[in-house]
Amino acid sequence: MKAIKNETIEGKKLAIGHQPLVHLSPQDEELFRSFQSNLLSLISHELRTPLMGVLNALTLLEEQSDEHSEITSKELLNVARKNAIKLQHNLSSVLDLAAIESKNFHIRLREMNLSRLMEAKLKNFQPLFLEQEIKCELEKKFQADYVIKDETAEEITALADPQRLGRVLDLCFHVILSKIKQKSLLKITFTQTWIEMGFQLKEDCLTIWDEEWSKSLVAFQSGVSSPNSAFSGTIQSEQAFLTRSSEGLGAELWLIHEVLKLHSGSFLAERKNQFVKLTLLLPELNSLEGLRAALSSRLSQISPEQGGISSVVLVFVRPPKKWSMIELGMSIKKGLFRSSDSIYILNQENLIALILDDCKPEDVPKLLSRIQSQIGSDFSYSLSSCPRDGFDIEDLIAHARN
Repeated sequence: MKAIKNETIEGKKLAIGHQPLVHLSPQDEELFRSFQSNLLSLISHELRTPLMGVLNALTLLEEQSDEHSEITSKELLNVARKNAIKLQHNLSSVLDLAAIESKNFHIRLREMNLSRLMEAKLKNFQPLFLEQEIKCELEKKFQADYVIKDETAEEITALADPQRLGRVLDLCFHVILSKIKQKSLLKITFTQTWIEMGFQLKEDCLTIWDEEWSKSLVAFQSGVSSPNSAFSGTIQSEQAFLTRSSEGLGAELWLIHEVLKLHSGSFLAERKNQFVKLTLLLPELNSLEGLRAALSSRLSQISPEQGGISSVVLVFVRPPKKWSMIELGMSIKKGLFRSSDSIYILNQENLIALILDDCKPEDVPKLLSRIQSQIGSDFSYSLSSCPRDGFDIEDLIAHARN
């Protein structure tokens, strides 16, 4: 595409906007015009409508008299907050779609406090759920006993990108809010490797849910640019645009699929009559698969010329006989500097893996020697480094094992 303005070149008048770089057939030209028109209408409605809600609520709040007011200040602020959340959600969806289509949508897997993220996100949406008299229950379950626990032993640690996973939770809650039955229960259960959300659909949403879920699967398998995409298909077809089954850009479920795929996880849904269970599957933290997923995420960030990290070092530590895997892992973890440095207990391999960002291979012996002094014990280790030893994950793991 190229941007053009109103001007005449060799007697030919050009139109304002964007034009394809190649000549289109009349049928494709009509489709292109429809795409432009519907995209502008969609963005205008989904962005301008909540913005006007915010502005109108603030105007009334400014003008109202405390003595003779039919609407309280709290009610007006609630209207403004509700519309601001919707506006932020739609803007974020547009930016996410653009980033994915341009292949600039990246994630950075690391150990994160999943308990804190779940509680914060649910707290943000609590006023919207209370508005529909929805009761929310949050339950955490510890899945395994080999997870490293320290002073935050009551918290659950997961392998994920906190910002991207937080966005997934936002998308899930927006979808649930538009479909959940009033005065019902939203039950959320989470562990280190999965998050489940169970709720009841409104009676008039059964067919809509099945249709939207089916479209999200097709879009996920086809790509955002495909006519089958829930987003692209809506704005390419005038009929589909005018007969949308619900508010929004029509890409929320598809975006969840995409983000979970980048986490080496998946997004599942199960419906039995009115009851729906959404499941977000995350990679297992202390496993070889989790290590591969974390390495893949880190290697994609190596781009020093664009402000990314300059190198990644993978270290395999072999615990001495007198140390348990968990005890040595905790001791090493306390000696690491950066919050982005990660540690993984690989029980089956009898190894402790460290991933160190922006660390030179020649600096690792100094770091580990200091940790050995702190804990009063020696241990053997081996390492590999990217880009020094290449970008292939299996080669880096094999090299570090040796």
